Amino acid sequence: MLPLSWWPTALRLARLRTVSTVRAAAASVRNSPRDPSERRHDASTLQALLRRDRDERQARLEQARAAGLSAAGAFRATLVERCPEGQRSATLRFRRDDGLPLRFLPGQFLTLEASPHGDPVARSYSLSSDPAEGATFDITVRERPGGVLSPWLVNGIQPGHVLTFAGPSGAFGIREDESAAAWWLVGAGAGATPLLSCVHGLLARPDPPAVRVLLQDRTPADALFHPGLDTLAERQPNLVVDRVYTRGPGATGRWNSPADVLDHVRPGSNDQVLLCGPGPWMSLVRSALAEQGFPEERVRTESFALSPPSERPVGAVHAVRLARSGRLIAVRDDQTLLDATREAGVALPFSCGMGGCAACRLRVVEGQVAMHEPNALSADERREGYVLTCIACPRSTLVIDA
Repeated sequence: MLPLSWWPTALRLARLRTVSTVRAAAASVRNSPRDPSERRHDASTLQALLRRDRDERQARLEQARAAGLSAAGAFRATLVERCPEGQRSATLRFRRDDGLPLRFLPGQFLTLEASPHGDPVARSYSLSSDPAEGATFDITVRERPGGVLSPWLVNGIQPGHVLTFAGPSGAFGIREDESAAAWWLVGAGAGATPLLSCVHGLLARPDPPAVRVLLQDRTPADALFHPGLDTLAERQPNLVVDRVYTRGPGATGRWNSPADVLDHVRPGSNDQVLLCGPGPWMSLVRSALAEQGFPEERVRTESFALSPPSERPVGAVHAVRLARSGRLIAVRDDQTLLDATREAGVALPFSCGMGGCAACRLRVVEGQVAMHEPNALSADERREGYVLTCIACPRSTLVIDA
């Protein structure tokens, strides 16, 4: 959808998991060996491809960077207000330059582009405003130590600054036709950011459901949306907000066991749980709910954790054949399929660039990949051989349906 081919692979969001071999669902493809002449052609061509790619890669990368998010489909918006949130965060309010309202589902995110130090940088941030506001929209950013963009967004950007956005994206959002006896919105740290728009969306329904919000932070000074969310709960009988602190006065301690979780989170079997926070913390909460027999399909998660480095040595190069055109390109095993194809001048669809929206979904006919998890693919899509090119890195020679 939007040309983000320069997206840095090392900064993908979500944790890394090596996926087992992805093969074609069709038996005719799976069981038929490839023509030996094709394999000889692959081997003889790969070295030439590598030489050519070395010469062309930088030129194509610079072209892609110049295009950035400025192509059709993106929009520009001007910062109206920057409001501090706790010690290390800020809520940024924007207005679209085209005057149109931003339509999004509660819980979705935007990808923004900025150049605080000269080179363009793209990151994704959750929408934290009421989806019904229309004229303006908010994102909430927590400063990441050593971060390239977040310190500037939290402390440096001034009203009047114009940024380019893509989206909204993400499968964490609440659809209007979704219902539950009660909604549990459970977050830790920056995991509170997508939950605020969910609160607004649920309470705006004609018959608002019961909404229980539980947020965990280190101290009250680190808490997001305080006291605003708590004040809203005083006016809304369907909303209950609980805050848990792990340090300082009033601390209840860190959750270390399922029993700790269940002291605070006990949904009924017809409830829905939205969960956002660090990966190990979310795993603990999910384990606790599973022990109580809560249906796994009624737990939806969003992760902001940075990917750890791959354990596989970096440097291997694989041939990737595009089945529809027959073209062959060389892809490093630390490079995503999306980055490699766009650097080679092949335009594949995509949007969020981090595995959250499935706009870049395509099928692997033959070969192995590694993907970050969790992501927007369903279990059925994985079984059918689909991958998300924005987070899929090759682990062997590949044939893809493109």
